[in-house]
Amino acid sequence: MPTSHPQSAYSVRELHQALAGALRQGFPEPVAVRGLVSGWKTINGDFVVFILMDEEEYPVRLQGLIPTNSWRSLAPALKGADLPDQTAVTAWGRPSLQARSGVFRLLIQGMQVRGLPRAAQRQQVLECLRAEGTLQRNQRLTLAEAPLRIGLIAPEGSAGLADFLHELKRSGVAFQVRHLPCPLGGAQASGLLARALGVMADQPLDAVVVCRGGGERCDLAAFDQIEPARAVCLCRAPVITGVGHQTDVSVVDEVAYRALITPTAAARFLVEKVLDSWRDMRRQGRQVMGVLAAKVLLQAGHRLDQARDAMASRGLGQLDSVTARLQAMPAALVSLRRFLTSENGHVAAVGVSLSRAQGPASVSLAHHGSLVVMASRNHLAHEAAAPGQAVALAVICPRALAQINTRILALSGELARKTKGGLNGRLQGLEAAARVVAQADPQLQLKRGLVLARDVTGQVIKEAARLQPGQRLNLQFRDGQAVSRVESTDPRKGD
Repeated sequence: MPTSHPQSAYSVRELHQALAGALRQGFPEPVAVRGLVSGWKTINGDFVVFILMDEEEYPVRLQGLIPTNSWRSLAPALKGADLPDQTAVTAWGRPSLQARSGVFRLLIQGMQVRGLPRAAQRQQVLECLRAEGTLQRNQRLTLAEAPLRIGLIAPEGSAGLADFLHELKRSGVAFQVRHLPCPLGGAQASGLLARALGVMADQPLDAVVVCRGGGERCDLAAFDQIEPARAVCLCRAPVITGVGHQTDVSVVDEVAYRALITPTAAARFLVEKVLDSWRDMRRQGRQVMGVLAAKVLLQAGHRLDQARDAMASRGLGQLDSVTARLQAMPAALVSLRRFLTSENGHVAAVGVSLSRAQGPASVSLAHHGSLVVMASRNHLAHEAAAPGQAVALAVICPRALAQINTRILALSGELARKTKGGLNGRLQGLEAAARVVAQADPQLQLKRGLVLARDVTGQVIKEAARLQPGQRLNLQFRDGQAVSRVESTDPRKGD
């Protein structure tokens, strides 16, 4: 930077004139310029102004002006219609600086339309994919319940990349993101995007995200080419787009599994999908625990009923036995009475025989008398024993009845105690089972600081030997859930 003012300086008018002269000398003949039309406007039917944008790099652009005399010759060839945006043209004219505004522009003398408008090009690509049978292939894929393995295609250092990663990090979910840098603007963008999608298709991913943050409308041309669109259709993982344009829908958006407006919206979609999956898992876990608890209580109730029925059956059997014995007592007493009556008859007969033996008798009869007396005594002794037994039985019977009644009362009390004790024991067993079920509630274990680990299928992990390096685990805490990946395992550390 000079330290003093120069001796001579251009005025604005002089600088403008010098630049205009340089343009005339540098381009003595009309030059051909190719580009994309944007903002075509016909002013009063006399002349046309528009913006001619570069096809490869942005934001280089040039104001195009078709003067009145040139428009009169070009209008019939263009059928007087306004050219849509993104129409590829080649214009011939002279570069110049506008006298008053100093705007750099191209005074167009001729123009040739080289390509169809963007809408027509997109329609051609869609029809080609429909003919191939791949138009809706990616849309028919099933997105994982918890898509945690994400492949990301985005320009390195772009705002879209930063917004996407920030939204995932803010969610607290343990996403695994594999970023593949890929320029999404310029003439090479479509080929690079197609190759990047091909690389992601060979990776074990739950979803592939293509995102960019804003940019010029002309940059969407890469998303309308058939190569990246076909790569999206053939990708084995669902493709989610977030290209940062609210009004423009590209071919890639139309064939992708899900098209979101911005990279942030794409990240939120994945976060909500994972959180919804975790909510469903928790709800299903509660339902399973409820079913198991109901089953345990039902089994305990059945066992209690069986125990009650068994105890009642044994008590009734003992009571029937005692009742049968009581019912047999009257017949035994009648038999005893008959026996006593018979013995009394025998005693009376012995007495009559003795009285007859005491009358006058001869010597020859004395010996017989003594024999009769001896026999009578023996018979009397024998017969006397029977009345003694009868008397003893008569004395013992009331005592036996009293003992039987006492035994019946004792058995009834014992039966009542055993029945009550058995029922109390069963009830205590049920209460203990209910306490065990309550202690097994996963939520109680989580409140104690434990963590519930499941694999991707929802199975609970109980042993380290079941884990493999790289395996994904879903961890459930007291206040939320997280997803982790196994780095290594050593089952011996748990011994």
